[in-house]
Amino acid sequence: MAYTPFKFPQQPTVQQTLSRTPGYFGQLNMPVPSGPATQNQGMLPSATPNAMPRNQKAAIIMGALSDIFRGQDPTQNTIARQQQMVAMQERAKQQQAMQKLRDGQPFTQADMIDILGPKDYLTATMGTNKGTSLMQNTGYIDDLYAQRDALPENDPMRQRLDTAIRNAEAGIGAYKYDPTRQFDITESKRIAGSPGGLDLTPIESGIDTAFAKDAADYIYNNKAQVQANLNNLGEKINILEAGEKNVSGPEIGLTPEILAPILIPDAVAFEDDVRDVVFQSLREKLGAQFTEREGDRLVAAAFNKSLPEEVNIARLRRLYGTIEDAALAKENAIAHYNEFGTIKGYQSAPLNFESIMNKLVAPNDFEGLTDEQLLKVYESDDTTDEERDVIESIVKARD
Repeated sequence: MAYTPFKFPQQPTVQQTLSRTPGYFGQLNMPVPSGPATQNQGMLPSATPNAMPRNQKAAIIMGALSDIFRGQDPTQNTIARQQQMVAMQERAKQQQAMQKLRDGQPFTQADMIDILGPKDYLTATMGTNKGTSLMQNTGYIDDLYAQRDALPENDPMRQRLDTAIRNAEAGIGAYKYDPTRQFDITESKRIAGSPGGLDLTPIESGIDTAFAKDAADYIYNNKAQVQANLNNLGEKINILEAGEKNVSGPEIGLTPEILAPILIPDAVAFEDDVRDVVFQSLREKLGAQFTEREGDRLVAAAFNKSLPEEVNIARLRRLYGTIEDAALAKENAIAHYNEFGTIKGYQSAPLNFESIMNKLVAPNDFEGLTDEQLLKVYESDDTTDEERDVIESIVKARD
């Protein structure tokens, strides 16, 4: 029998092995460099669109080389490594998409594919098991509703679950044929497309324009004047409380007007200062209804020189509070406008002539006066109609 010498199987060269080792999208086709390394040469190929990350590609190549040096065929191990890395990438995408859903972030079709996988997504939307997948998705959404409804109304988690529900329902096309949802979407788009994202009627827009002009005038002009008037009024109150000047009382009130500047100059100057405060502070608040006559009535109500000084102190304090409240209301309205871009929705107590007069004149202003003193005040030219009404009610009550 002829003798045939035994030969070890010839191992493929490194270059032959690498040339037929599959890469992420086909053959790696990486020639082994035979000479000195130059620029744009080496073990890693140039990056290509949709290629795997460079570090993963390097790991596959190093694994293949390790198999070759151990005398193993690297083909199968390389494929297994690629499949393992792809699976890791898919799991990472799935976890990121699930986190977006739990956080209530905007949810896209791509996110749904990352969660279900391409095959299950197609099955859920177009495949033969569409009914079963739809039931599963519906059950998931029902579970979200149950979780939300179990929470208290003020729980912040409710808002996140509401967003997750909307995203999930949109993902299965639940809104496509729902007229209510379609109306909400259309309205949201219309509001978002309006100037500043505000949904204003022409009248509301006109009110905002007028208020913006008024607010600018207040900020740059009237605000400082209002504060100066409050300071002035505070000084007048301090003068009356200290008794530094005799500026009001029954005797002062009986002084003929023509002789007042000569006989009671302090009282006349005091009343003029109060007049300035009233006109400057309330004209801007009352607008067109603040006529010369209405202003005089408010001045007489704030400071009646026929009344004792303690009564006028109380009235001036009420006037101070009225001006301060009006300024605060203006400040709050401007703050609302700055925050929301519109005066729409701002609510404040109305300020008009009647409301101011009712604050200034109070029944207890006359309680300490005798009937004779009440009669003198009633007959005085400085007394307003509102004061006479109060005096009449006091006299009737005494009878």
